[in-house]
Amino acid sequence: TRRDQTVTKLEGTLTVYKKVGNNWVYVTSNSDTSARALAIDVEFAPVSGVTYKAVAEVTAYSSSGSEPATSSKIATCP
Repeated sequence: TRRDQTVTKLEGTLTVYKKVGNNWVYVTSNSDTSARALAIDVEFAPVSGVTYKAVAEVTAYSSSGSEPATSSKIATCP
């Protein structure tokens, strides 16, 4: 039997890395906590031709515990 689980809190962090050689180097990050929806902005000065990776890490909390999720996107600045 599946119960409805109400999310009581969301926590999220958005982190940006840049590619230097074969390594990902930290650029900046920001976090947010909310009971309904997350809105996370990061500010940095992108450089043309550099490849960046944004990693979003979110944890949803409910009465039955927590559930983490991670998503990433890689793009090269034109």
